[in-house]
Amino acid sequence: MKKRTALQFILPALVVVTLPYIALSAQKGSKIDSSQSINVEVGTVTEQDFPQYIESLGSLSAVKTVSISSVVDGQISKVFFSNGQSVVKDSIMIELDTRLAEASLQKAQTTYDAEKQKYDRYEKLNSEAITAISQQALDDQHVALETAQQELVIAQTQLDQLKIKSPFAGVLGEFKFIPGDYVSAGTNLVQLVDITQLLANYNIPQDSLPLLKQGQTVDIQVGAYPDKKFYGTVNYISSEISVTTREASVQALAPNPDGLLKPGMFINAKQKVGEDKNVLAVPDQSVLADLKGYYVYRVIDNKASKAYIKLGTREGGLAQVNSGLKKGDTIVTVGQQKLQDGSALTILPSSSKS
Repeated sequence: MKKRTALQFILPALVVVTLPYIALSAQKGSKIDSSQSINVEVGTVTEQDFPQYIESLGSLSAVKTVSISSVVDGQISKVFFSNGQSVVKDSIMIELDTRLAEASLQKAQTTYDAEKQKYDRYEKLNSEAITAISQQALDDQHVALETAQQELVIAQTQLDQLKIKSPFAGVLGEFKFIPGDYVSAGTNLVQLVDITQLLANYNIPQDSLPLLKQGQTVDIQVGAYPDKKFYGTVNYISSEISVTTREASVQALAPNPDGLLKPGMFINAKQKVGEDKNVLAVPDQSVLADLKGYYVYRVIDNKASKAYIKLGTREGGLAQVNSGLKKGDTIVTVGQQKLQDGSALTILPSSSKS
C-alpha cells in the first residue's frame, strides 16, 4: 500500500477551510440587489452665509496678576485666607505684628490731642484780646499742632503697612508661610490673579494679516470643557512678524464670569475674519468619508448616487460645499450609512425614522 505524503493530507484541508472564505468574499463583492429598497430621509442643497475663520493653537494668561509682598520687615501675626481663596479688593490678607505700631499710634494720638487742646485755648484767649497770649505764642502752638498731626499720620501709616491688603479682587495662590515667620520687605508672599477676564494668546500666519482687525470675535475651546464654548474679542495684533515662524502675535480678551478658565490653559482659537455669502450648504450629518474623501448620496430617480464633494467651513449643523453639488440637488440626510451607489430608495417624511 502506497504511503500518502504530508502534502496530500494538507491540501484537502486547505480546500475545506478556503471555500467558505471565497464564498463570503464573493458575497461581499456581489452587486447590490436594486430591488431591495432602503428607507431614507432627504434634504435639499441650499445657499447659506458661512463665517470665515482662522484657527490657531494658543494659551491663556491673566490680565492682572501681582506678587503680594510687605513693604516693611516684620513677623507674621495673622493670616486671613487659605490657598486658592477668592478675595475682594482692599480686604486684609496678612497682618504682621502690630503691637509696637499700635503703641506708637496711641502715643502720637495723645500728643496730638494735647497740642490741639492747647492750641484751641490759645486761640480763644487771642480772640478775646487778652494780652497774656501773644500772636507769636499762638503761631508757635500752631506749628506744634501741625507737627503732632504729621506724627499721627506717620504712626497711622506705619500701622497700616503691617496690614497687607489685596490691591484688587482675585484668586490667591499658594501661601508658604505661617504665623510666627519673620519676613523681610519685598519678600514675595503670595500670588494674586484676577480671573474674571483672561487673555487668549495665539499666533496667526503673516499671509492672513490683511484679514485681521481689532474687535473681531474669537471662539475659544479648552480640553477641560470639550462641550463648552468660550468667546473673546481681539484687542491686540502685533505690528511685528516673528523671523522664525513668520507669524504675528494676537491677543483676545475673554470674559470668564464663572471662573472655569485658568491662566496657562491650552486653547484652540477660531478667529472670525469675515463671511462667505450665498454658498452651497448641506446638513453636516449627511456627509460621509472614505479613503477618497468626503461624499454624500444624491437622489436620482429614487436611487442613491455617490457624489464626492469638497468641504469648507462647518458651522451650526451645516457643512459648506465648495464643489461636487449644485443648488437644489436632493441628498440623503438620514439612513445614508446603509447605502451603496445605486441603492433603491424609499423616501420617508422628514423626521421619520428609517
